[in-house]
Amino acid sequence: MKRIKTAPVWAIICGSLFFMYLVFFVRLVFFTGAEVISFPQYVPVLNPVGIDLRYMLSYAAEFLKGGTPYIGYNNYPPLASVLFCPLAALPFKYAYLLVTLLTIATFLSVVLVLPLAACRKPDSAALVSLAITGLLSYGFLFEIEQGQFNVIALACCSWAIFLFHAGPGKWARLGAYLLFTIAIQLKLYPAVFVFAFARDARDLKGNLIRWIALGAANMALLFALGPSVFRDFLAVMLNVEKNNFIWCGNHSIKCFVAIMQNTGLPFLPFLGLGCYLILAACFASILTFSYVRNARSSFKYLVTICALAAMLIPSISHDYKLPILSMAFAVFVGEAGPIIVNRLRGIIRALLLFALSMLYACTLLSHTFKPMLLLSNTPVLLAACIVLVLLLLAEERPNREGPRR
Repeated sequence: MKRIKTAPVWAIICGSLFFMYLVFFVRLVFFTGAEVISFPQYVPVLNPVGIDLRYMLSYAAEFLKGGTPYIGYNNYPPLASVLFCPLAALPFKYAYLLVTLLTIATFLSVVLVLPLAACRKPDSAALVSLAITGLLSYGFLFEIEQGQFNVIALACCSWAIFLFHAGPGKWARLGAYLLFTIAIQLKLYPAVFVFAFARDARDLKGNLIRWIALGAANMALLFALGPSVFRDFLAVMLNVEKNNFIWCGNHSIKCFVAIMQNTGLPFLPFLGLGCYLILAACFASILTFSYVRNARSSFKYLVTICALAAMLIPSISHDYKLPILSMAFAVFVGEAGPIIVNRLRGIIRALLLFALSMLYACTLLSHTFKPMLLLSNTPVLLAACIVLVLLLLAEERPNREGPRR
């Protein structure tokens, strides 16, 4: 009987992380050719620390005084200011401490606890490596330095999806919808994960009704503070679309195109359209495969492509959003399982997973450690979309696995 050879997920993940560490950190810090150590500023800094949280607390304080929360740089949904009202009563150092601890706790809950609870045979070693590197990553430290709350918002979204699929009874579903709504009212982009709220991918009518109901409920909540506040919010959103931040730490497609257009290369007028078409094609392909296969094995691809879309589509996607990819990738890795490499298909899958992991590892390091072509994470994220689809195509078709439960 032929012996089955497998490539463990932890070996692929740890190998790719270590390789990128050597290439983009050790080489550029210690082997510069000048015989001196070169360690540039790792995380962009704005003083005082936690500047975005300071702004958010000022919006909440203004709301508590009876005014509009749309003062200064507020580009969050109206209810975000309301959700931060309890912290507005605290001295800033305590509010910042609470948000930091909550960010760390929610990140670990999604990267470690959720895969162990939701996945069938998760690779613990791979998950621990993702947790450690994620906590030390450039994006996560940037998130804490700014006092941002992308990790908290996506943790609400992640646990909402878990409750929807694994929670018992109608109360679990109501809890899932509540957590999902909180995520959207903190940051609008978790709305793209609505496609994950489908137990049976082929129940098109039921899924459409659920998705439309969730969308309508969250749209109505944008009017929760009154039509005048909604108009303020809408004016801010229109202004953001016109005047987004242009720098290499904004990995949105729109920003990447704006940066590249300054180079004057002749083919660039079609760059933006090409990037959006790549993302749309990858997203549509994974949605189609989820419908055709209607299997648990497709779900990890759907969650990951949603995370990539949430990072690439909004016009402002600063690199402190990168930890949401770590959270989605942990779910992907937890569901991956060992790859049988006796046949060519298995070898291709192992190589594609290694490539996807290397692309992910590239996002963990600051742009100060990368070559010119990789200063922006946009090309890396788009490449991850393509590799993700190729990996799905290379996956063995499940044997009548049935709908996800």
